[in-house]
Amino acid sequence: MDAAPIELNFYNDDDEVIDTKRRTRIPSYLLDMAINLQKQMSEDGQDNADGLFDFIVEFYGNKFTREEVKKQTDLIECIAVLRSILARANNLTLEFARANPPGPSPKKK
Repeated sequence: MDAAPIELNFYNDDDEVIDTKRRTRIPSYLLDMAINLQKQMSEDGQDNADGLFDFIVEFYGNKFTREEVKKQTDLIECIAVLRSILARANNLTLEFARANPPGPSPKKK
């Protein structure tokens, strides 16, 4: 399965794209982080923006800082990165379920 890269744009003060970070592979350990972050954000609202920014930094391999994410990216695009990771994981789960349907459950007598 060839997945499209997950992208995040960085902007200058004139809202011009100055850099785009891309990552296709999602390291497995980040799935738990993504799920926990999604739960926290739905419970706390935007109170956990730093958690989102830290997750973004981790996902792209610590190639920039949280402050750079805060100052040079778009919040909606940051949330889209998290959603893309969760959607890809969900799609893999569905594909696995289709390829490996559960057999009949044994009945106890």
